[in-house]
Formats: sequence, C-alpha cells, structure tokens
Amino acid sequence: MDFTPDVARRWDWLPSAAEELESYLHRLMADQPIHAHLVRARCKSISSFLAKCEAKEYNDPVREVTDQIAARIIVYTHEDRERACAAIRDRFRISEDRNPGDERPHAKKGYDCQHFIVR
Repeated sequence: MDFTPDVARRWDWLPSAAEELESYLHRLMADQPIHAHLVRARCKSISSFLAKCEAKEYNDPVREVTDQIAARIIVYTHEDRERACAAIRDRFRISEDRNPGDERPHAKKGYDCQHFIVR
C-alpha cells in the first residue's frame, strides 16, 4: 500500500478519535470507580501503518489493521483489572478478547494483561 491522498485523509481524524477514546476511558474508569495508574490512547502513524501493510501484505488494510487506534489502561489490583475488563466488555463491540499470557508457558507469561480488539 502506498501513501495516497485517501490514506492521508483517513489519518486526519485519527488523532482526535484517539483523544476522544482516552477521555471516554478516563470517565469510564472514574464512573466504576476503578483506580487506574494510567489511561492512554494513541493512533498509529501513517508510516507505521504503511510499514505494517507492506510486511503483512493485507488484502484490505483498512479493515485488517486492527490497531489504528490503541489504548492502554494500567491498574494496580486484580480486582480493578477484572472490573475494567467488565466495563469494556459492557460498552464496546468486541471482536477479540484474550490474555496473551495464557498462550505462553507459565515461566514466560510476563505481566498479566487483557487484549481486546473493539469496533
């Protein structure tokens, strides 16, 4: 995929969408209340998007690149993690919900996390 005016136009709205998502997630955590250490959202850069498209050879990159906007919520306790996950499951259409650590041997699990792909 090449950098085209259509790709550029697509990215015009992503930074503000990431800001809006971050603001929403802050409100969602506060409403529960969930004590989050960090709530951040960011959009993928155009160069990163194009590099990923080239590396993965997607047929429909706009649909297949699922991290055009990404968010991270870091909490202190397992209870807050479970409540944050429940709030996300309740508020978003989820197409993927998994803990990547569950896919690794226990000794290589790393930190506990939940990975969502939402639309």
